[in-house]
Amino acid sequence: MSKNQLLTSFGTFFYKRKMVPSFKKLFRRIELVYNSLAQNLKGAIDHMIQRLHWNEPEDIQKMLAHIKAQHLFIGSTDTVLGIMGNVAEPVLKKIDNVKIRQGKPYVILVDSMRKAEAIADIKRFQIEKFLRLCWPGTVTVILNKKEGTPDYISSAPTVALRIPDHEGLKEVISHLPYGLYSTSANVAGETIPDTINEVVQCIKDTCHYYINNGKQETVPSTIIDCSQGDMRIIRPGAYPIERLQKLYHQALD
Repeated sequence: MSKNQLLTSFGTFFYKRKMVPSFKKLFRRIELVYNSLAQNLKGAIDHMIQRLHWNEPEDIQKMLAHIKAQHLFIGSTDTVLGIMGNVAEPVLKKIDNVKIRQGKPYVILVDSMRKAEAIADIKRFQIEKFLRLCWPGTVTVILNKKEGTPDYISSAPTVALRIPDHEGLKEVISHLPYGLYSTSANVAGETIPDTINEVVQCIKDTCHYYINNGKQETVPSTIIDCSQGDMRIIRPGAYPIERLQKLYHQALD
């Protein structure tokens, strides 16, 4: 029952009994109590998400146990605040549910070229040298998926990969077979939050853990498509296009 419904019910009760003055005092008291309970409940819900720190080894171990149990978490990154989880089919379904989207692959964060090569064809079109110049960094690169790569990594013929410039993330990823799914911490189509306080409660309830390092970037990664040979800009972002053009030695479409 909402506050207005509750107060209306009490108002009708007292009005019928000609107890309006008493009702006014009680009305105010009920309103104060209701507001207090609502605030306490909100505080209790907010505290359900446990806060950890990227620089604390104990927190990293706690986070790894959480990830390996196929749970999601919210974390600060070198780009935007993200929902992340172990690359595994049950986790993919959880992210789809919390994002309210399906059929669209997520970025996979890896910690090394070795791990990227296990998922994607980085030798094709001589792209490996370029990747080594811009990774770690805020560039997401769409590559051809390696033959035999599971569909839960990407249901498309391509896969989007990035090595983050973030020591905590790379430490966590180094203990995982493929890496981490990564997506912005919002419901699909809604505004991307800058802080944990802006993340909607349904996402907090699903993720349980929030890990950060005291600061959060707010610009998404630059996305480029290298799957066809020529590089194409899909989305401008945190990595300057001018720098990419210098690395690639020509203008990008």
